[in-house]
Amino acid sequence: MSARLSQPIFGLDAASHISVAQHRQVGSRFSLRYLSRAPGHVPTQQEVNDLKAAGIGLAMVYENLPGDPLKGHERGREDAQFALAQARSLGMPAGRPIYFAVDFDVSPHPDETDPYFDGVAEVLGREHCGPYGGIDVVSRQLNRGFKWAWQTYAWSRNRLDSRAQIHQYSNGHSIGGTAVDYDHAYYEDFGQWWGAPGGVSADEASGPTDPHHYLRFPSQPLPWHGKVLHERWLVQEYDRYRAAPHVGANEEMLDLLRLDLAKARKDTAVADYEATVQRAFRDVADALGARDALSVRVQSLDAACAADSARLAKAYARHQQGLEDPSQVLVHTIDTAQVQIDCLSARRDQALNRVAVFRAFYGVTLPDAHGATPFHGASL
Repeated sequence: MSARLSQPIFGLDAASHISVAQHRQVGSRFSLRYLSRAPGHVPTQQEVNDLKAAGIGLAMVYENLPGDPLKGHERGREDAQFALAQARSLGMPAGRPIYFAVDFDVSPHPDETDPYFDGVAEVLGREHCGPYGGIDVVSRQLNRGFKWAWQTYAWSRNRLDSRAQIHQYSNGHSIGGTAVDYDHAYYEDFGQWWGAPGGVSADEASGPTDPHHYLRFPSQPLPWHGKVLHERWLVQEYDRYRAAPHVGANEEMLDLLRLDLAKARKDTAVADYEATVQRAFRDVADALGARDALSVRVQSLDAACAADSARLAKAYARHQQGLEDPSQVLVHTIDTAQVQIDCLSARRDQALNRVAVFRAFYGVTLPDAHGATPFHGASL
């Protein structure tokens, strides 16, 4: 394995033609293109020649049908023979590796790809091939002696095998109408057919002054390119853009991420605001709905309290005349007291409801028992 770069090199991968101008537009140093039985995915000889003339590195991955890596040794051998012949027809120098795509999640059984890669290795040798895929298949095949790996962030659970020469860290982008993914090469030799291995001087690589400043950002999930990510993750990616040794319009790459970050924050702020408004409407509706029921309850208990008080007065008068047993007077007294307690409880609930209505309408904190937070508001 070649030396690891002090800063990664930025490049693009795509299943269709990427021009030299498109690479230069975003500061890409290399192109990752497809070998396949589907001719539309394979670069033309002219594209290969243009990349070579411009000094833009080229590396190749073979992919045909997504499930092929689970079809065993013979399929692996056939795919390797086909890929090698196709790559040679495009001018691949001797000794260059070919990546083979496992473009799906193989966890928790990455070993199911072993027979396929054994078939590939029978043709190319483990020193000239390796997987493209998530952390599980990449680590599995590197541990089995394959010398090359291109890891995608998909199916990798925020883990990166440091032995992988290339990391596909973001997809779903477009440059001049061409769908592309973003990649970093971490080693001087990442399987490119030609071109300088990359790396820049300390003066060219201007990284962030505080590499851990993203820790000050919240880690709640945010929508980004149709995925739920985290603002802290986005800021880390921003730092990677800033520190990456792009050649050319590095600011254009930064602008893309700035827009994504701003949009993510705006979307989250709008969602939070809408949730707050909905919550406030529910609170108002609940408080107003309870207010009428509480008013009816208080009126009913007031009437019951008045009636019980009158009955108690009559019972006490009859007792004074010797016409009422003392035990009956005591029963009337207890009943009247209970109704009075119920009435007080209903009035307390009515007062709390008025507080709830006030909070729902005005969104304020009312004063505590000691008047620590005075306010002036309309009476309800």
